[in-house]
Amino acid sequence: MANPEAISRSTTRSTALSSSGLFLMLACVLGCGEGQLKTYPVQGKVLFADGSPVKLGTIECLSETHGIQATGTINRDGTFRLKTYRDEDGAVEGLHKCVIVQFIQADGIPNAKPSTLGVINKRHASYATSGLSIRVEPDSSKNQDIVLQVEGFDGRAGSSNHSKKDEHRFEHKKESEDEESKKSESGQPGGS
Repeated sequence: MANPEAISRSTTRSTALSSSGLFLMLACVLGCGEGQLKTYPVQGKVLFADGSPVKLGTIECLSETHGIQATGTINRDGTFRLKTYRDEDGAVEGLHKCVIVQFIQADGIPNAKPSTLGVINKRHASYATSGLSIRVEPDSSKNQDIVLQVEGFDGRAGSSNHSKKDEHRFEHKKESEDEESKKSESGQPGGS
């Protein structure tokens, strides 16, 4: 008959080996960063020439030196944060060619005339023609306010297809709002 104490020691040793084996296997699967190049946090904005934000899409940045790609989702205010290996870890050092990818579906919708408002020029979706690039520096403070400027769908510098008359109306309305705000702050009659 087997000694119960010997069985207990054998089971404990076997469990300990299984646990350490599981830990090592998990570490290998998750990765501990070996073989990965150092990344630096990168954030910025994608804007049309008129200063309005690109409100949807993905930015992809391809390292010219290492061939490693970093990506980021463009938020409604035009901002993005890049990731290479995990969320918001940034991009590798050096020059990167950039593209902006937008998925705008209109096919298969009867009589659909998709708006081009907020849609970028298709040339910005190809590394060969985008003309967009960023330089990632080891000094992360230099990677925090990157601005990429794009053309609108129709090749114009702005994001919208409005006329000069519409621009004038917008400026006039803005001036009126500013005047009302100043009156309100100073306590003059006519302010809200």
